Amino acid sequence: ALDPDREGEMIAWHLLEICKEKKLLNGRVFKRIEFTAIRKEDILQAINKPRNINENLVNSAITRRFLDRFFGYKISPITKRRTIFGVSAGRVQSPTLKIISEKEREIDLFKPEEYWEILIDLVDKSGNQINCKPLMDGEKKIEKFYLKNKTEAQTVKKRIQEETFSVSKIFKREKKRNPYSPFSNSLLLQDASSKLGFSPKHTNQVAQQLKDGVNSLGGLITYHRTDSNQMKKSEIKKLRDLISIDVGKEFLSKNENIYREKAKFVQQGHEAVTPTQLDRKPEKIKNSLSEDQFKLYDLIWKRTYASQMTPSVSLETTVYFKSNNFLLKASGSIPKFQGFKKIY
Repeated sequence: ALDPDREGEMIAWHLLEICKEKKLLNGRVFKRIEFTAIRKEDILQAINKPRNINENLVNSAITRRFLDRFFGYKISPITKRRTIFGVSAGRVQSPTLKIISEKEREIDLFKPEEYWEILIDLVDKSGNQINCKPLMDGEKKIEKFYLKNKTEAQTVKKRIQEETFSVSKIFKREKKRNPYSPFSNSLLLQDASSKLGFSPKHTNQVAQQLKDGVNSLGGLITYHRTDSNQMKKSEIKKLRDLISIDVGKEFLSKNENIYREKAKFVQQGHEAVTPTQLDRKPEKIKNSLSEDQFKLYDLIWKRTYASQMTPSVSLETTVYFKSNNFLLKASGSIPKFQGFKKIY
């Protein structure tokens, strides 16, 4: 019962080969079982669906191991001798380093170009204030490099101050924002960094603790080093039932929200990073977790929960103001229906 990926398959194959060499089979039948998360029902289903070892997956793992050894073991001693910092080489890190160095070269060759922006506060007779941006100067569109220096900006500023503006057009429209998919590992690292200020290393350390289990709670989340943002159908059904009861049917999406994999080559061995028990709310177990464990579990639980909720709806208003020589634009939005934002 190893990981459901090519490395797990190769370990299972090795174990079987060792048992053959040691003559431990003695008529016994060895079968391979796999599960994507440590949940009771998943493990029982796996036991009821044993299979033989997949030789194609084993060969794939052997090929990957060869590439690791060829690019890593053979080339690393050379790069360590010939680089200032003693950097190693590898199947993944070497192509990545090339991409980074190309981007760095683009930065070095970049030629800065000066431009100025004008922001306008319009005030009506009642003292109401609205923030605007200029769109048109006569027949000319005011784009990013329209004002190339301070002198040009000051000239346009002075001209705008001499104008009187009136409302030209008002547009209103509803804008929907769809919920996000459950976390893959890369999405989790990004969100934990922006929302919690966690480094990728710290996020993975805390996620490992949650996966291994805290105190007597057992494993709290599924395997976190996953490329996938997909949930099992059975888990989605459970989640939808919970949303309907806890938050209300008006917050449950009409149909199952299906998310596409963003990465082109995704190892489907694991499912998305989600709580192992969806009804285990963060507040229930807060006292059993450290501060960082609670923060990360709360983030994962909310993201998972929100993934099957309705879109949020906001009312966007755009107002155009016109004078003899200029056209200005102001826009803003107000929430109309929270949708998934009620949770996440």
